Amino acid sequence: MRLLTPLGLLGLISIIVWIIIYIIKPNFQQKFISSTYIWKLSLKYKKKKIPVSTLRNILLIICQILILLGSTFILAKPVTVTETPTDNREVIAVIDSSASMRATADGETRFVRSLNQVLDLSQQVFENGGTMSVIIADEKPYFLAQRVGADNKETLENALDSLLKDEEACSYAVADMKTAMDLCETIIDENAEAQVYLYTDTTYDYVPEKVKLQTDVVRGEEEWNLAILNAYTDFDDNYYSLTVDIACYGWNMDVKVNVDIHNANPDYETNEGRTISLDTSNIDKITCSDDKITRIVFINSDLYQPGLSSEEDVNLFFYPLSLDEQFYSYDDILISVSPADKNQPGADSLVTDNTFSLYGGQKEVLKIQYSSTMPNKFFGGVLTALRTNLKDWDIQITEVKEGEEGVTEGFDFYIYEHTAPTTMPSDGIVLLSDPTSSPSGSGMRIVQFEKGWNNGYSLNLSEENGEHPLLKSMSGENITVSQYTEVSLDPMYEMLFSLDGDPLLAVKNEIDAKVIVMPFSMHYSNLSLLKEFPLLMVNIIRYFLPATVAENNYEINETVMMQLRGESLTLKTNTDVVLKEFTENPASYTFTTPGTYVLSQSQFLGNDVPDQKLFIRIPQTESNIMAHEETLDNPYQSDVVLVHYDDWLFYIAIAIVALLFIEWWLQSRENM
Repeated sequence: MRLLTPLGLLGLISIIVWIIIYIIKPNFQQKFISSTYIWKLSLKYKKKKIPVSTLRNILLIICQILILLGSTFILAKPVTVTETPTDNREVIAVIDSSASMRATADGETRFVRSLNQVLDLSQQVFENGGTMSVIIADEKPYFLAQRVGADNKETLENALDSLLKDEEACSYAVADMKTAMDLCETIIDENAEAQVYLYTDTTYDYVPEKVKLQTDVVRGEEEWNLAILNAYTDFDDNYYSLTVDIACYGWNMDVKVNVDIHNANPDYETNEGRTISLDTSNIDKITCSDDKITRIVFINSDLYQPGLSSEEDVNLFFYPLSLDEQFYSYDDILISVSPADKNQPGADSLVTDNTFSLYGGQKEVLKIQYSSTMPNKFFGGVLTALRTNLKDWDIQITEVKEGEEGVTEGFDFYIYEHTAPTTMPSDGIVLLSDPTSSPSGSGMRIVQFEKGWNNGYSLNLSEENGEHPLLKSMSGENITVSQYTEVSLDPMYEMLFSLDGDPLLAVKNEIDAKVIVMPFSMHYSNLSLLKEFPLLMVNIIRYFLPATVAENNYEINETVMMQLRGESLTLKTNTDVVLKEFTENPASYTFTTPGTYVLSQSQFLGNDVPDQKLFIRIPQTESNIMAHEETLDNPYQSDVVLVHYDDWLFYIAIAIVALLFIEWWLQSRENM
């Protein structure tokens, strides 16, 4: 017996109250007079013969206590709990849909093999009158079918058949097995006898007792996978080095790595380079064994130091590049890996990771024109430093000589110091430092020259918008100005620094106008002596000319952030199939299929924006087609099958009614 509402036992207090009332209730005093003496004497003899009155009172007390006790139990809701197994056979099939399930043996992938196994299992379940559920475990597991019986078996068969015909049904991502087990639990909560069959290529040290792991039927015989796990370049001493990480799972073998560097070291005028081909045939036995990572470093000969130690769990090999093989620029690098010995057991089971592409080896050209009536080392020095340190840009500087007039087209960045153009350039960023006139189309008007002085003392600038990207890592409190030009700006400008309410640094960022106004001379400020000056120049370039993407290589399901320079950005496949067009900045996209993709932007102030290529690869963990993990989540939270609650309320009510009837009957016999 179990009480569903134990607090109902507080009703037992009523018995105590009843006893107290019984004790303190008034007793009427009996007095006898002579006229009733005979009757009294008669009653006395009668009671001595039949003492029924005392017995009746005792029974009344017992009935009343039992009535109160029964009422208390009704409040406590007593039930009988029984656990009984279900007669229905129920099966849950979980199919791993990660990238490793694309491994192929005998012309059949592991995923397809699992689907066929589940189809056969469903036939057995339906023949026994059971129900079937199927869960596809990809990056976001879902029910393909839920609690389907024999009467709806065609629904399940059609769903499985559609996956068998769809080559893209198996994902390229990592399966979220925990969420898949959580989905199983939603069914097990209703039927704890449901049996889980897990079709995956991963083995586990611990598998819950009621989960049947089907790894043996999923993996094919003699499967192995030779994979490129990662590759990247480093730019050292004006040349690139290349690092490639590979591994072979399921077999030990000697391997060969081939590298093709396209359009390497292009000619400055024609922009045409050559193809450099590298292979590791001259390295003695690059061996992949015991599922360990093997790292091959293609490094410049003058940087190579024999005897470099290997990292933990990494086999390290070096390939010194000859002078003819060294490269400082490239369009793309195609890397492939293959067995050195052709006598291998069958073919590579997973070919998706046998190649790897690297992009981003060419610097984007940034043409800067510097015009000044009093050229100085302030701008010249910082521009030279930018050309040396901004390694992702090929900065080309053109300085307008004294007496010459600069052009207003053909450059990406125009710097005017102590001067100003008659008409604003329309195809680049424009910085007006200490302007001497108000260019047409600038949105700026000079109000007063040589404002300030302040008795020779410099004043600190005030920040108007410290969160603006142009002020990243900068502080206006460090900058002082003793003389400046008062200017009036149109509402499209955003004020960044000010002095006494006058703009000292302002920016306009419109589709057809990118302008920075700095109406003071470096000769009357300490800005050129501070770190804020080169930071400002770097921030200008990165704000107006942001890199489209931060990297050129990403994994499946990794969100890629993209920066727009113009009005739109188009995402295409490597075969020019348009996937999506973005107009909001920044844009983001999550790739679900490996391969090469192209990002094309609309023109930026009349200039073409170079296309950006991305390589999307499967997760490194999925290349391990012989994966092993410690624990599989247990979807079974309890061994209880079905719990039935049989309440006692009906029976207690019958007993109370019977007791009430007995009490009434006893009360009616008061004169016995």
